This record gives sequence, structure tokens and C-alpha cells, in this order.
Amino acid sequence: MKHIAKNPEPAAFIHWKASQRPAPSWSAFSGSLARDVVRQSLLEEQGHICCYCGKRIQSADSHVEHLKPRSVYPQLALEYDNLLASCEGENDAKTPNRDRHCGHRKGQWYNTTLMVSPLNANCEEHFRYTLGGEILPTEDPTGASAAQETIRRLGLDSSRLDSARRDAITKLLTRLGQITPATAARLIQGFNTRDAQGRYVPFCAAITYVLKRHCV
Repeated sequence: MKHIAKNPEPAAFIHWKASQRPAPSWSAFSGSLARDVVRQSLLEEQGHICCYCGKRIQSADSHVEHLKPRSVYPQLALEYDNLLASCEGENDAKTPNRDRHCGHRKGQWYNTTLMVSPLNANCEEHFRYTLGGEILPTEDPTGASAAQETIRRLGLDSSRLDSARRDAITKLLTRLGQITPATAARLIQGFNTRDAQGRYVPFCAAITYVLKRHCV
């Protein structure tokens, strides 16, 4: 998980909500051009990675996700600060729910104490990653319970995500033992910087954790 700094609400979304009579609704939003504007804005502010797992996403393979579910918090259904872009998370009829992940796996769950939100500035500190791509809760007892519950509820420890993180770590850090602390510091800065298209490297939070753990 990587921290997301929210951008200002898109002007087109503000204008669309103001134009709706008698009031804007989620059903109307879902079929409007405003949804495309919002999703593109979410992708851009997230660096085109999933808000939860960090895999590469684009419009065709993502959905607008409510951090606080609209069934429980209907007043936040169209609040931009409550909207994120999540990957589809293996959400198909052939995949058992236990193997799904991210927004579709999370469903209607939200807990103010046990949910590690990507909007929290320290969210990355809640998780550890192994060289094999596994995600683990922090060793800090003050954050371990929330991290463990978030991993479980969002399916962040699915075998497919483990494999994808392992591939990303192996591909980019094949010479891990030869990386000096100075080189690691430059790499960490690079992985925390967007490319010319405004994108982060997929699973950059896991990669930078490994660099900090093993090279700095």
C-alpha cells in the first residue's frame, strides 16, 4: 500500500453534482461522463497503481472504490475524498471470494480502528514484505492488529499478489547484495517518483521496503 495524497475535486465533477435535480445520486453518476472524469483523476493522483495492492491499473481494469462503503455511509457516496481507484482484484465468477483482493474483496467492510487507509500518511509503515513477495503486518504492536485485519479483509496476501510482488522485486533487484547504501537511497527516491507519464512503478511500496530493509 502506498500513501495517496488527494488532489482537489475535479471541476467537472463539482459542476455535474450542481446540475443534478433534485439531487445527485450514485446511480446517475454511474452512467454519466462525470464518472470517467473522476476515474481518470483518481488514476492520476494515484500514479496509475491500485489504491490497495499497488499493481498497475488503467480505466479498463479498475473501478471507482468507496473507502467508506456507500451502503454504510450514503452521505459520502459522492464525496471525492472518499473515492479511490481499485483494481478489479480477480473479481470473476470462476474465482472463489477467498482468492479475490482489493476493493471487490473488501466489499462493505470498513472499521475506523482496524482499516489501514491509503489516505493515512503513515500507511506504508504498517506493512512488511519478504523477498518472496509476501506481505506481513508491522512488528510495531500499536499497528500490527490493524495491518493484519486489513491484509485479511482486502486479500492482500493472495497467492497472485504474492507472485506479482515477487516478480517485481526479483526483476528490479536481482543484484540486491551488491547495492550500496548510497545507491539504495537513490533507488528509493526513484521508486517514490513518478515517471514522465505520471506513473509509479507497480508495487513500488514493496520494492522500497526491501531496499530499506536490506540495503540501507
